[in-house]
Amino acid sequence: MAYATHPDSLYDEIIEDREYITVNGTTIPIQASTIDAIQEFSGETEVHLERTDGGTHTLTGEQPVPNREQLKKDLAAAQRSFNALPVSALNNLYGGRLGPLHYTDTTAHFTVGESIFNARPQRGTGPLPEEFRTLGVKAAHLYEGLEVARNLPHHWVDGVGWEITREESFREATEGKSIPDDRAPPVEECFIINVPSVFPAQSFGQATGVPAEIVNSAISRTERTLDDTLLTKRMAQLDAIEQYYALYQAESHRDPLDQELSKDVDTVAQETFHISESGLASLRSQVKTRKQEAFETVRRLSGSEDFNYVMEEFAETIDELGELAMLGTKYREEVLNEPPGFY
Repeated sequence: MAYATHPDSLYDEIIEDREYITVNGTTIPIQASTIDAIQEFSGETEVHLERTDGGTHTLTGEQPVPNREQLKKDLAAAQRSFNALPVSALNNLYGGRLGPLHYTDTTAHFTVGESIFNARPQRGTGPLPEEFRTLGVKAAHLYEGLEVARNLPHHWVDGVGWEITREESFREATEGKSIPDDRAPPVEECFIINVPSVFPAQSFGQATGVPAEIVNSAISRTERTLDDTLLTKRMAQLDAIEQYYALYQAESHRDPLDQELSKDVDTVAQETFHISESGLASLRSQVKTRKQEAFETVRRLSGSEDFNYVMEEFAETIDELGELAMLGTKYREEVLNEPPGFY
């Protein structure tokens, strides 16, 4: 399987801890200093930002850069529009260009081409949120991303490993058109999107050296698992590690004697989570317990009159029943402050 190359510094701990802004409980990977910088353009419809290569990046918009509070609200709205699936959404844009800039254990930073605005969504996620078209949001993300890039030894456009899009793969398969090695869009057509990550991408990358495509898939799976089940974040992360490290080992064309690939999944999980062998065993035991609780809950329900009533009145399929169960467990947890009972 052909993976895009990426710089060795993709997972390096070269970015100091950054304090991000929080809006109504939503943390956005944008610093307060970035808001200050973009506020210099408040009321203007053209923004000029200095790039890391010494050039100037010009962004324009029909609406001017808003005031500070409105900009923060717009940034929060843009993030929430991802519906807690930011990396899944970016991965699922058919025809969009995505270049991994840098990962931490809580954030993912991507250089993207202008084509991403018109890319079609796939596999249950939406398009790039409309809020990212606004000048203030776009400028804030680009400024923040360039601040990240200034800490990196590789170029924010030319140095990233641009993934092969599904559209390029389709054309290669059906039309025989070869995919060029250099797929980076012109620097003038690029900007940066900074999103939260629910998967410890940096630690996983350092433990395995896997390409960004695998990391993005692991983040996406974690997002989906958290959205579809009541597994804890750590349980969902372990599931992603087990799935995608095994996949990479099976499909990689790299030397099977590679030191990183020779690690078993338990070692990778321990290094990613920074836990002991007993800690990993405890986590797996917790996953098993949750699944047993789920089975016992369904078993008890199947013999009850309440179960039959719900199926007759509200749910015609098991999928619909599952949706009702999710709503009920979230109600218990968030409103009644009681244990959810099953995942």
